[in-house]
Amino acid sequence: MNINIQNVEDVIFYDPEVWKKLPDLAHLRDQWRMSKISPVLRAMGKKALLDFLKISKNTHEKALSLHFGQSVTIDRIDRHLVKNLEISISEEDFMMESDESYTGLSTYRKEDKLYITFWR
Repeated sequence: MNINIQNVEDVIFYDPEVWKKLPDLAHLRDQWRMSKISPVLRAMGKKALLDFLKISKNTHEKALSLHFGQSVTIDRIDRHLVKNLEISISEEDFMMESDESYTGLSTYRKEDKLYITFWR
């Protein structure tokens, strides 16, 4: 089972049994539930969905896999417009993964540090 932006609300947020397995993320369900009670808070509910996809970890995938009885993967979302990296130049090797969702790149060096900034 793949959990993504299209199905996260139906699969995760409407199932109260899921949240017993994810107590550290229960605040997200509380925010989502408040948005269902009051239409004024609709944006908070959408943010809760996105935050779940952003901050969920491998341990959450394992807990959900046990709950659903099948392998679960979560398509994580990074919705930040800017990403900063700080790398020590004294390190002999470092690897940077390509992320095609960022279109801009800037670098600068200060003393023994290399700073890289990506943006969309």
